[in-house]
Amino acid sequence: MSASGSVHGSSPSLAAPVPGVYRRDRQLLVQRGADLSRACLVCARPASGGPIVRRLSVARWLTRKPVGGGGGSIMFWWDLIAFIFSMVWFVVDYPTRRKRIVKIGFCDSHRGKYVGFRWGGLVAKVLGLPLVIVGLFAQHLPPGLEPALFVVGMLLFMTGIFLPWAAPRVRLASETKDGMWVEGAGTPFLELYPPMPTPPQTGHK
Repeated sequence: MSASGSVHGSSPSLAAPVPGVYRRDRQLLVQRGADLSRACLVCARPASGGPIVRRLSVARWLTRKPVGGGGGSIMFWWDLIAFIFSMVWFVVDYPTRRKRIVKIGFCDSHRGKYVGFRWGGLVAKVLGLPLVIVGLFAQHLPPGLEPALFVVGMLLFMTGIFLPWAAPRVRLASETKDGMWVEGAGTPFLELYPPMPTPPQTGHK
């Protein structure tokens, strides 16, 4: 029994756990197509509203350490190449991604935050892209306005890309023959589930 007085989520204030899901550190082992939507992904209280279907991608980002000085321009092109590579990998991974389905849920409070981050990102992209186009191609604008529009548009568009990543969500950590290891759940949600059983060790005489 945990300090909160619950055994794997049996507290009346928390939702019941899903059978067959196990915990390892900050990760959960789930089956493809698992429905975890009965509990809020963040606080583990009973979820409200319908389940949210997430299709998980394998991250393939080329990373680097920050470089200053004269190497900044070179690193800009590296970042651009890394972004293009990641988009290509996203397309290549798409057929398998369709099978990596997990259903999650949220309570009213955390669902509002999830929706806010997702819609905020969409609005930022919708507002930013036209400003980028105007800043690049518009003519007969006052001096200095075109680059200003371009910079503001790019800031909005990049915010729209990264803002949804701040929303509560599950991410694919790794895959095995037994299922998927996912991460991103809150501590109360993780504590609903038992630790991954340790394989029996065979002794040698």
